[in-house]
Amino acid sequence: MIFVWVNLVTYRFFLDRSNDFMKFHVDSISLYILLRIFGIRCKRESTVKFLNSRKFEYGETLILGSYDAKYKFELLPFFNKQVYVTEELFTKIEQFSNIVITISGGKQEFLAELIISRYPNKSIYCIGAAHQVLHNNGTNYYDKFGLNFFYFAILNPKRAYSKMRVTLFEFICILFNLKGRRTEFKKFIGEVLVKNS
Repeated sequence: MIFVWVNLVTYRFFLDRSNDFMKFHVDSISLYILLRIFGIRCKRESTVKFLNSRKFEYGETLILGSYDAKYKFELLPFFNKQVYVTEELFTKIEQFSNIVITISGGKQEFLAELIISRYPNKSIYCIGAAHQVLHNNGTNYYDKFGLNFFYFAILNPKRAYSKMRVTLFEFICILFNLKGRRTEFKKFIGEVLVKNS
C-alpha cells in the first residue's frame, strides 16, 4: 500500500492514473479549505502529525531520498526527467517492510508505483519535505493550526516561497475556474480522493 499526503501542488499527478493501491490523506490547509468550499467534509491529517504519531522500527524502515542518522537511508539521484530504480536499490528495498520516500511530489509517487509493482506487500510512505521534521517536535505548534508552511519557510525560504506561489496559483485557478482547473479538481475529488481516502 502506498500512503500519500496530497496538497494543491501534487493533486493533478493522480488524475487519469490507477490509484487503487494508494491511500490518500489531505495534508495542506489550502486543500482542506478548497474541499470545504466544494462541500466535501474531510479530515485533515498532516504528514507532520502522522510522523509524530508513527514510530518506525529501525530495522524495518528504509528512507529513500534524504540523509537520516537514525534510520537506514539511501540517497537517491536527482531525477531530472525520468524516475527509475536500479536493481541494486530493488535488492536493498527487498530487505525492509517500510519504505519512506522523501523527494518532491509527483516524483516520489511515481517512484512508489515502481516499487509497489515489484513488491506489492510493502508499506510505502510518500512524505516529501516533511521528513525534515521526523526528529523535531518544534513543528507541533505550527501544525496544530495548519501553518506548517511557516516552519518550512524558516528551514528553506527559497523552496517554501516557490511552493507557496504554486499553491496560491492553483487555489486561484480552481476557485475561479481558470485553465480548466476546477473541472480537474472536481475529477480529483470524485475519482481519486473520495474513492481512496
